[in-house]
Amino acid sequence: MCEGKEETPVHVIRDDDINPAILNKETLYLEYDKIEEEKSKLFQRKRKKLIRKTVAELQQKVNLKEPQATLYLCSIIGVLKMGQALRERDDQKAMKAKMWEKVRFKSRKREPRRLSKTWE
Repeated sequence: MCEGKEETPVHVIRDDDINPAILNKETLYLEYDKIEEEKSKLFQRKRKKLIRKTVAELQQKVNLKEPQATLYLCSIIGVLKMGQALRERDDQKAMKAKMWEKVRFKSRKREPRRLSKTWE
């Protein structure tokens, strides 16, 4: 381990050193400003756990009683989002293909001129 740092035993650690937000298993309802302040202090995994909504909250939001229905709803939403992303990507490819066709058309126009100069 590190030679410069000394290890402190567990019974010596004070309660002030431990952040109660990390030890609390309940989801915290923090405002956006408070979440930004906590971001620098917590690891990414812990931040996700703080922001994550529970299944009960999702059920109340959608007014469903079965957890299977919420999972089904979440899967449908995920599929729809993926489909939308794929459509946007295809639209971008279509624009690139259109531009490529324009470039090909311009290069075809220039080819006979080049050939005519080389034959002279």
